[in-house]
Amino acid sequence: MKRTAIILSIVAVILVIAVPGGAFFLGSSIQSYSEEAVAEANAYISPAIGELSLPVYNKGLMSSEIVSRLDIEGEEDDSSLALNHTVYHGPVAFTPHGVKLGYAYVITTLNREAFPDELNEGINKIYGEEEPFIITSLIDYTGGQAIDIDITEVDYKKDTISFRFDGGEGQFNANANGITTGNLDFTAFSLRNDSEVDSEDFIVRLKDSTFTIDSSSDNTVTSKGVMGGLEWRFANEDDGNPFTISMGELTMESSQTPISEGSTLMLGTSSASVPNVKFRSSEEFDFSINNLAVTTDTTSDGSMMTAEVIYSAGGVTTDMPIPEEFKLYSDMAGEGAEMSFQATLPISLMEDLTELQQKANKAQFSNPSGDLPPELEEELVEMIEGAIKSVSKGTGLGLGVRLGGGETETSVLADVSYMGAKPMIEQKTILELIQALEIKAGLNLPSAIIESTPALQEQMMPLLATGSIVQKGSSFTMDAELKDGLLKTNGEVNPMLEQMAPMLMGEIPWEEFIQGMRTGLTQ
Repeated sequence: MKRTAIILSIVAVILVIAVPGGAFFLGSSIQSYSEEAVAEANAYISPAIGELSLPVYNKGLMSSEIVSRLDIEGEEDDSSLALNHTVYHGPVAFTPHGVKLGYAYVITTLNREAFPDELNEGINKIYGEEEPFIITSLIDYTGGQAIDIDITEVDYKKDTISFRFDGGEGQFNANANGITTGNLDFTAFSLRNDSEVDSEDFIVRLKDSTFTIDSSSDNTVTSKGVMGGLEWRFANEDDGNPFTISMGELTMESSQTPISEGSTLMLGTSSASVPNVKFRSSEEFDFSINNLAVTTDTTSDGSMMTAEVIYSAGGVTTDMPIPEEFKLYSDMAGEGAEMSFQATLPISLMEDLTELQQKANKAQFSNPSGDLPPELEEELVEMIEGAIKSVSKGTGLGLGVRLGGGETETSVLADVSYMGAKPMIEQKTILELIQALEIKAGLNLPSAIIESTPALQEQMMPLLATGSIVQKGSSFTMDAELKDGLLKTNGEVNPMLEQMAPMLMGEIPWEEFIQGMRTGLTQ
């Protein structure tokens, strides 16, 4: 017993000395780590949003109090978002949630003092002394983190306004190599106004939503999300009858990898789709747009990057009677629509464009008027000028639009690629430029549209006479291709370029063109 007592005493002394000593050492390390993390974060967010800082860092023996603040600078009013962080130092952290073993245990809450008084007052009315959210993070000895997010439920009613939200939660795990997995779940919420004036009544409902994220060692980030169905009902100002917009479940998926280490350009795919969006009025109309979707795909072959975006809708359905004169267009709408855009551009230009977009987003976020600051307008002009000068082999743009399908299909296609061996700006004559271009264009118009539009019939006659447009079955079509200086229309060689050759030998006034472009954009 005596020996056991001595051993326990020695252990107690070691703990009394080692735990505070270890906590102080780790507290100093945490401060250095925090400052480095802020510097790294600013490299990404400063151009796009604002400046992140640690205006308060009160380091203690067993814990530290920190305030992180994101300052968003604007032309009119500056705004800030701040968080409070209580950091309990390891190796043995004594926290309100019990004893934690690790590098540190952090509790993060909203810093309300950074908000304007009016907004702060509103938050206090809704939440009182409760925190809108609490984020806890246990940092292990390897630098990995286990993060828990708890979003507070709300049941608020004031006068005619009521708001109900059952809260949310999330769990994320990240190891020292940056591999992260996690999910964030939100319960349904509703916001409504039951006014004495019928025309001011409204209700907004959103069902449960969930989001997941998974990153790998090559910095690929895969995310998925499902946003519950949304309903927005409000009263018509004229007669007070209800008008409803409802949306089905929104599904999102994305897999993105940085084009290079530290780059903001991402390669990969993303998609978002919703089964239907319905518009309903008790007396006026009732229709649904079905199978809405948007997909993106970005790839790279080294110096060039190709981005493609496709918007599509499965079609419009309705139970309303359709007048005969609109039957054709109703049938076209019922077959759906699609629009695609593709661009292949130098990576350097895409990086400049992304950086400029981030700056524009930052300016517009802080200045709702939407006007760009003069320095950004000048930067935009310089970027467009640089884009013209950077056009080289492989640069291209493509556009496709389709409405309807089958016998009702109306479509327009255009694809332009520069394939010259030297930069476009070095082409001396218009003919040289034409010989360096590859162009494909297509048009399809239903015969029914032509037959029902006399003015369009008159415009079509000379095109039909020259073979520029031909009739195929129930459609009028045109296919044109320019390659190696040879123009073909509907499979036949078109002599137009050969006939115009003398006029195409004139030198291209590039400098005057660029100066005119600059003058037009800055006026």
